Amino acid sequence: HPGQHRIVAQRAETLMVTQQFADALPLWRQLNGHPRAVAARVLCELMQDDFSIDRPPANEREASQEFLNWYRNLVRHQAVDGAQAIAERLETLRTLLPSAADALEQLLAAVAAEAA
Repeated sequence: HPGQHRIVAQRAETLMVTQQFADALPLWRQLNGHPRAVAARVLCELMQDDFSIDRPPANEREASQEFLNWYRNLVRHQAVDGAQAIAERLETLRTLLPSAADALEQLLAAVAAEAA
């Protein structure tokens, strides 16, 4: 039911912004399929080190773009722990969303170069 999916997605998004990844994960697993939900699920699984997928999804490029949006959202909400944890898990991310890992690696290298 579309209304129910929207409510579940809103709840999961709120949990993500507040870095409650363990609580958000089961909700995203219910909504799997859309690139935004896939990306959120990968992010939560990455944070929990609890993977239910072991290879890139069919919609990897779209899901990677959504993952980058989630990353930006964490940074925007000053969710420093979550953003740092993603940076520390780039190699794991690369196995699931290689496009997102490549883009984040470039971004982090640019930030490090600016800080130097």
